[in-house]
Amino acid sequence: MKIGIYILCLSVFVGCSIEDRIENKEDKIIGLWQIDKATFKEYGDLFKDNISREYRSDWFEFLPDYTVYYYDYEENIEYEGSWEVVAEEGYDYHTGDSDVEFYLNMHFYDPIRQDVFGYYGYISWLTKRKFTYEVAQRTGKLVIHFEK
Repeated sequence: MKIGIYILCLSVFVGCSIEDRIENKEDKIIGLWQIDKATFKEYGDLFKDNISREYRSDWFEFLPDYTVYYYDYEENIEYEGSWEVVAEEGYDYHTGDSDVEFYLNMHFYDPIRQDVFGYYGYISWLTKRKFTYEVAQRTGKLVIHFEK
């Protein structure tokens, strides 16, 4: 009996495809997220800067139809866009391990400046209540901590 339960549990964890894992991430992301903390570290710097005040009261809302709304409190504007979760499978030739990393891409249109912008980053931590999002930029790395 114990062996049967073990095999069932093992098949549940091993049998998940990348598509299933993407759907799991998407299900957790759907909802309204407030920015809790934001940091920026310029490449070559030893320390990161806390830039949370620049994102004070900003929020993102991810809908099941892959629409995303970004409210920028400082500019008092709501941007509408689209979002997607993508997976990248990697392989470590030294250890022989494979790993899957998940990325969140968001695309927005700015009606005032009549331009497009986006956030394209790595989901480094995700639960139903919190997630951490890392965005590589031209001069450094932006890390945003979200809470529901």
